[in-house]
Amino acid sequence: MRSVEAEGSSIDEAIARALRALGAERDQVEVEILENVRRGVLGIGSRPARVRATMRAPLRWLEEAVFDDEPTVAADGPQPVEEERRANDVAATADDAATVLAELLSRMGFSVMVDQRVSANGERTLVVNGRDAAGIVGRQGEVLDALEYLMNRISDRGGPDAPRYTLDADGYRERRLTSLADLAQRVADKARRKGKPVTLSPMNPTDRHALHAALRSETGVSIRSLGQGFYRKLVVIPDGARRSGGKPRR
Repeated sequence: MRSVEAEGSSIDEAIARALRALGAERDQVEVEILENVRRGVLGIGSRPARVRATMRAPLRWLEEAVFDDEPTVAADGPQPVEEERRANDVAATADDAATVLAELLSRMGFSVMVDQRVSANGERTLVVNGRDAAGIVGRQGEVLDALEYLMNRISDRGGPDAPRYTLDADGYRERRLTSLADLAQRVADKARRKGKPVTLSPMNPTDRHALHAALRSETGVSIRSLGQGFYRKLVVIPDGARRSGGKPRR
């Protein structure tokens, strides 16, 4: 593994120089402080900070768990043998997804079990249970969302036919759906009562979709998204109100 030593007027500066030398980010290296700054007396005997930065070993086991590069396709289209191999690869990766996630969580220090469930309409859910399952949910499901994104990026390497996954841990998704249904009713009541739009905190796509679905049964209000990116705000607008808020229309 690559390793460099660097000096600086502070530990942070020495680390920054080592990272530049390696062309790496902070989370890609292990840093060992060899010597702290010594100021000396009247400049005599002063020494700079010195560190050793070593590149971390890549997660080879994770690389081996995902697909190899896409097969070469002839100019006249995919051959039957290639199509069959690709279909088999997709099926195999679907079966291995629970194993890959379980291995990842184990290496993160969690004691959990992972099962794969397939609904009647073919939706796949990786369900995490066990002693530490609640610990991987995170604030408002942020850690769970990040793991779900990672698993789907791995699956995406299988091509357009690769399966998509939803992750759940310790029953969080079901509890969250119940909570969002209650929130939808409260927010709709508030918007109708005050006659003004109500803006909610930023939400991930899963929560926004659930809230949209819950509000379909609420009369007298509509909903729209604000912002761009993964987390967006939702605005619940009562009928007859200005979309930007304020006084109802006459």
